[in-house]
Amino acid sequence: MSDIKLVLTDLDGTVVLPEAQSASDVVVSSIREARSRGIEFAAITGRPYWMAKDLLKHLGFDGLCVLEGGGVILNPQTGEIVWSKTVPIDITQTVVTELKKHAFIMEYGDGVKAADEVQVADIKQPAFSIWASVSVDASDELVKTLQKLPNIAVHANHAPAGDTTRTGIQITHIEADKEHAVKKLLKIVRIDKAHTLAIGDGNNDLPLFNAAEVKVAMGNASELLKTAADYIVPSVQDDGFAEAIQSYAV
Repeated sequence: MSDIKLVLTDLDGTVVLPEAQSASDVVVSSIREARSRGIEFAAITGRPYWMAKDLLKHLGFDGLCVLEGGGVILNPQTGEIVWSKTVPIDITQTVVTELKKHAFIMEYGDGVKAADEVQVADIKQPAFSIWASVSVDASDELVKTLQKLPNIAVHANHAPAGDTTRTGIQITHIEADKEHAVKKLLKIVRIDKAHTLAIGDGNNDLPLFNAAEVKVAMGNASELLKTAADYIVPSVQDDGFAEAIQSYAV
């Protein structure tokens, strides 16, 4: 009998294809079967609430979830925030200024915009996270530049939405990456790390792996994440998530 009580999972590239709002029947069935056995699920995703809520409802994830790359813990049924850690306004403005030099699109606040439509002067509130799709040729230097800023975590994933010419960069408060947020989540729900299983596909899931007991990488995962994994399952296209649940959770 499995000791897993909580599955901590990334969404895009793990449960669903990037930016999709529904999962395969095989994946949904695996979630229902696991939940019937008392196993709970929490999304640990870079998506903001407006982009995640319909998918979370479709999947049946009704417990607390981590969104914005670790910036927020909330109730997916109501949108109520139970914990958050934001990037201060001045740092947000600096981050956006740097991202705009190379970004194609940017997500900050309540939607996705073309980078040239985002005005730094309009930023009046701290951010849970800032995300941008930038040129892959510029991403390494841009990450190095952003990492010099105080008290932020910077994560880069190649080929957002399958576009190999781009890199997705997400910035959160340094105490609000997936590792910090999951540790906080486990305290709130009173589940020990020993009873957790994490599933992911990107380098930004390395902090998630640090916070979980059993670590599963998708077949489409980055090589770095695969190296950190206990197990590797088929790709998201081949319903590897369902195999992870059936093999290592139930």
